Amino acid sequence: GGQVRCSGCGFSRRSGRGFAGGCIMSLDRQGEHRNRTTVRVIAERQPPAMRLQDVMTDRVYKVSPETNAEIAWNIMSMRRIHHLVVTRAGPIVGLLSDRDLGRIKTRRARELYRVADLMTLKVVTASPATPIRRAADIMRRRAIGCLVVVNEGGHIVGIVTAADLLNLLDRGLNRASSPDVD
Repeated sequence: GGQVRCSGCGFSRRSGRGFAGGCIMSLDRQGEHRNRTTVRVIAERQPPAMRLQDVMTDRVYKVSPETNAEIAWNIMSMRRIHHLVVTRAGPIVGLLSDRDLGRIKTRRARELYRVADLMTLKVVTASPATPIRRAADIMRRRAIGCLVVVNEGGHIVGIVTAADLLNLLDRGLNRASSPDVD
């Protein structure tokens, strides 16, 4: 490489690499010239953080608190899902998980219970704009298996489960580990 001059500050050095745009003169720990503008532009080009709206399932299965526990079990089994949102004429009143139902081993025993008897009353919700990292942290800290996604009006718009986040992680790892194909 020959002599390279920064058009922004006039700093020059011997290198094969040029300077992108104008820069603010600074030295890094090794005494090398650093182009802050380039660093800032690269940071601005990073993709925005993924949000729940990017990964949530918008098909949310709901039951009423009066629903028989055996019916809820059958819905979960047929739909291959692990959570049912419990609503009463619109508002969320609870959440029923397969773990809640799993305590009752037989069909006959499940027929004796209503969803209201088994559901979790404290439902954790999040907005569609919640960053994935924050959602995962909430789920980890509270030891819960899902977040119900609600819009500003409090209406259910989706659900995100721990399985959804693990699938996202798996897709990212597979993409990162697969060689580029030209």
